[in-house]
Amino acid sequence: MPAEVRKAQVMGSKMANKAETAFLAKLEEEKIQFSSELGTLKQSFEWLRRLKDYKTWINYEEDNGKINENIKRAVQTREMINKREKLFNIDISAFDNLSELEERNEPFREMRDVSFEFERSKELWKDGALVKVKYPKVDNSI
Repeated sequence: MPAEVRKAQVMGSKMANKAETAFLAKLEEEKIQFSSELGTLKQSFEWLRRLKDYKTWINYEEDNGKINENIKRAVQTREMINKREKLFNIDISAFDNLSELEERNEPFREMRDVSFEFERSKELWKDGALVKVKYPKVDNSI
């Protein structure tokens, strides 16, 4: 192998190693930050879980929706982190606390969807044209 090619190979290898090290360091920083964000998200969920009655639940509709969106975003972030870990054959970070949070949130997500749909539809049922209100649809929604 010519000396120039060998020199270029060595330089290329050094640059690749340097870029890989920087990438892995950035990935570790992101994982630490993500773990911290998961702790905050868990606290928010626990607050939501402690709401006792329907009126209070509805009054915090915006916060409720944000928590749900943050859980969805966290799942996407975990997937992106896992893809990058696979790229470098690193052990995949499970973030078990996120999986647990997803499972615990599911009944609340379903209740959120039903209750918010009910609240939106209630005004139409109450004040809307009676002809437009379809009994079977209202019955299914309740």
